[in-house]
Amino acid sequence: MNDKSYRVLIVDDVETNLYAAKNLMEPCKFQIDTASNGSLAIELIEGGNTYDLIFMDHLMPGLDGVETTKVLRRKGYQGTIIALTASTEPEELILESGLDDSITKPINPLNLKSILEKWLDGLEVVISQPLSFPSCELRNLFRKDAEKAIITLRQTIEKNDMQLFKTTIHAMKSALANIGEDEKSKLANELEIASRNGDNGFIIANIDCFIKSLEDLVVNFTSDEVVDDILIEDLDYLLDELNFIKEACENYDEVAAYEAINRLSTNKLKGETRQKISDIRELLFLESDFEATARFCESYINQIQVYLNTLTITARLLPERINRMDRFLENNDSKSFAIEVHGLKSVLRIIGAYALGSDAEELENKAMEARATCTELHLESYPDFRVSLLDLSNKLNMVIPETDKSDEIVDIDMFIRALGEAKVAAAKFDSVRASEILMPFNVFSYAGEIKPLLEETINTLLVFDCEKAIELIEKMEEAAND
Repeated sequence: MNDKSYRVLIVDDVETNLYAAKNLMEPCKFQIDTASNGSLAIELIEGGNTYDLIFMDHLMPGLDGVETTKVLRRKGYQGTIIALTASTEPEELILESGLDDSITKPINPLNLKSILEKWLDGLEVVISQPLSFPSCELRNLFRKDAEKAIITLRQTIEKNDMQLFKTTIHAMKSALANIGEDEKSKLANELEIASRNGDNGFIIANIDCFIKSLEDLVVNFTSDEVVDDILIEDLDYLLDELNFIKEACENYDEVAAYEAINRLSTNKLKGETRQKISDIRELLFLESDFEATARFCESYINQIQVYLNTLTITARLLPERINRMDRFLENNDSKSFAIEVHGLKSVLRIIGAYALGSDAEELENKAMEARATCTELHLESYPDFRVSLLDLSNKLNMVIPETDKSDEIVDIDMFIRALGEAKVAAAKFDSVRASEILMPFNVFSYAGEIKPLLEETINTLLVFDCEKAIELIEKMEEAAND
């Protein structure tokens, strides 16, 4: 087992594809950065970032993967670059561009495993299986990608811009495959081949049907309330029922457990929650495994408690974050603004505010572009984004269950053990895991400087500054041991 912490960059203009690739590599515990275009990838490299692997989308608008790789090679970059391609072009043509290897999209888990083990010192890796159904975040990311593609495809047909048409349809081909829409992905592939062969008759005959299928998906995913997915569940009720099911299983009371599962099934739930309830039902109905079901419920209850703590911290920190972004924008500090909105992007996605997370990513990209071109930081969409954040802050304060544990005293030995576990996670650049470990302890009172240090540590982890988080954890360890 190799304990080295690897760093990976994924470059793709389609958020659906970025999400799918990151999900597959999640068990590897890599530190993963993403870039939505070639220029941003170059910016990251020139900014001093080093990567063990770069996965480079072959076809992108503007500076595509081949051109980006050529620029990086001319600038002396010697690192490994793997082409991400859904193209039918011969592999040798791709590799002649300075790319070291290639992998097709949608990414096959076994192929990805082989690529990682080949280029990362023979590291033995475990890969996630593709999601059996699109998660709320993946649906929302695809919705945004599809909305942009619909506009672009109509414009390319109107202007007869077949190069942009080919790039856009190519992107949708892999995005559709990543959400399980294989028939629509197949049609996208046929349209891409037609654009390459100059078969305008096939394009004209089929493009309206294809665009209509994208529009239907957008409507379906929007009707699932993915935009406000964070707020559609009664978490208090969900926790009560899960505890009831857990207790029923511990007492081998199958009837009571099924009654609670049926009650939950009739309520308005997120897609992920519905899947969890389905998993619980399957454990009972197909396997009659009461012990495993009780353990599953306990684990899920703990996840929800961590999620609630994350909501609480987010609600508390949002006004402060908004004030900082206001100040950075006023001072034309594009670097600080990009860092701040990058951390906020991750927080928003963690709590399920996926649409706002995507908006944050767009602002981050624009801030990085302003910094790269030394132009004024002018963000037309920021006022609307700011209003949405304030609205989210208000809604969070309404939806968070009313619990007040601020006067409770923590088990100090348990807290010290948690600090050690969080430090190990942070050392592996797993900021999400480290923050999950520490968040449940933020509801307790502490003597001395521990409480402000704990809040600062969680905030630091949420912006992925693991090195600073380790320093803060060590200060808390010292204070706790005293």
